[in-house]
Amino acid sequence: SEIYVPPKEKKFKGYFKIARHYGWALNQTFFVYNFSTAIIIEDDLDISADIFSYFLATLPLLHQDPTLWCVSAWNDNGKIDLIDTDSPDLLHRTDFFPGLGWMLTKNIWKELAPKWPSSYWDDWIRQPEQRKGRACIRPEVSRTKTFGKIGVSNGLFYEKHLKYIHLNDKYVEFT
Repeated sequence: SEIYVPPKEKKFKGYFKIARHYGWALNQTFFVYNFSTAIIIEDDLDISADIFSYFLATLPLLHQDPTLWCVSAWNDNGKIDLIDTDSPDLLHRTDFFPGLGWMLTKNIWKELAPKWPSSYWDDWIRQPEQRKGRACIRPEVSRTKTFGKIGVSNGLFYEKHLKYIHLNDKYVEFT
């Protein structure tokens, strides 16, 4: 369907559609179906065998710790030479929203929904006004890996960075 895009940003129309879709999907998840938590796994992600064990184990932390606002399955610095592959059970707190497979609560969505942006949602969500000093949990070794070379970003970071992120291959029973 058509969506308003400012004339100067016509070539970025896809980013407007993605933001609208995320907003609609999260509204459905939390306000129509009344779920307390959502896991977002984009359609261009491979997942590790233990990703759901990871999310299940971190779910209580997300609900109980007010200094957290998300759990991500992605490590932005997850290239093989930058991580400890012998520590697939190691988790970190980060003040940077990693995305690429993440979990949030209805309470966080209630806060974000009224001001959800019309585009560039992932840049917007990283702003201090949204984060409010809270952290995300992320793994040492990514539980997701993108194969999204072609898409809205036209592979902007894929060849130089994203394709080198290591997907965990050592099952961890987090629960």
